[in-house]
Amino acid sequence: MKARRRLLPWRSRSRRWMAGVLEIMPGSAVDDPISAVVGAIAMILLLPLLVLWLLESLAQWIALPFVLLARASGMAAVPLVVTERGHVAHRESVLGWAEADHRLVEMRREIDHGSPHPWRDRSDPWTSSNQPGW
Repeated sequence: MKARRRLLPWRSRSRRWMAGVLEIMPGSAVDDPISAVVGAIAMILLLPLLVLWLLESLAQWIALPFVLLARASGMAAVPLVVTERGHVAHRESVLGWAEADHRLVEMRREIDHGSPHPWRDRSDPWTSSNQPGW
């Protein structure tokens, strides 16, 4: 398990779409006509996604300094993420960079000690042991 903060303002959706198209593209073996046709179709699908990915990346880089300033000043939430085997197990947002660092240290300490739910605040009345029985 890993606990970390997200730096970019949002997750790239076009990168996920491009990865799906790249999975269906044939590898280096395009000797037969069927693989060549599949590769050509995949390239036709990939070109608009590549343009979309470039535009989305440009928008993220333009927005990044403003988002970082807002997060550092406490005007915007800093997203914290706990991942397990590459998949997001928990998301949490904390206002301010210093508070996010403090919460991140707590989460990492609980992960290192083997807590079953390292991201849950023990004072939270809605943890699994304190939930009403409905």
